[in-house]
Amino acid sequence: MFRCTDCGHMFESGEERVWEERHGFTDGKAEKFSGCPLCGEPYDEIKPCAICGAYPEDEYEDGELEGGICKECLAVGVDEYFDKYLDDRNVAIDFYIGSTDGGGYAYTPDEAVEILRKDYLAYAKQSPENARRNRMYFLEETDIDDFCKWLIERK
Repeated sequence: MFRCTDCGHMFESGEERVWEERHGFTDGKAEKFSGCPLCGEPYDEIKPCAICGAYPEDEYEDGELEGGICKECLAVGVDEYFDKYLDDRNVAIDFYIGSTDGGGYAYTPDEAVEILRKDYLAYAKQSPENARRNRMYFLEETDIDDFCKWLIERK
């Protein structure tokens, strides 16, 4: 699938406009060009979301997805699987200490994670949009591509 970089038209391989230009010469090899079937401008190849299979909308100007996942699937993944990801990657303590005050807990790391997780989940219930922003910020600052790969593997 392709998307025009100018008008945004999406089209399949083989639908592109193809032409030759001789640049004023009558003989010799012509230079071959291809462009959008509607406007003739350049186009980029776009990939579907690895989770839902949808092609990216206009907000992905260059057709790129975050780690191969569309914004909608990434949001669902962050909302539904983030805690499991933290546990699988052993980074829960890093997230929870950075997302709460973390003040003065004298527990083992596992106990601290559970206490901090409970505090954070109470906060997330009160303010789900802020909680999603915190999760996205953590992923962007650490390794969002790893989260996307992990999410795709769960599919």
